[in-house]
Amino acid sequence: MVALVNRLADRMLARLVPAARAEADCAYHLSCWCSGGLHWCQKCMNGCPGVPNHCYAKYATGTC
Repeated sequence: MVALVNRLADRMLARLVPAARAEADCAYHLSCWCSGGLHWCQKCMNGCPGVPNHCYAKYATGTC
């Protein structure tokens, strides 16, 4: 019985309160790889509405 009441309450709340969605894709993503014996990384942002795709310069973080 409690489960039924909880489900009904969840449905009512979902209709009254608009759903909020986080833009998880609108964050910088760090890509790292090994090349020439060095470990390289680059921070990029792609696919965000209203923001052009862009990357910062790659940088070495150590050796592979």
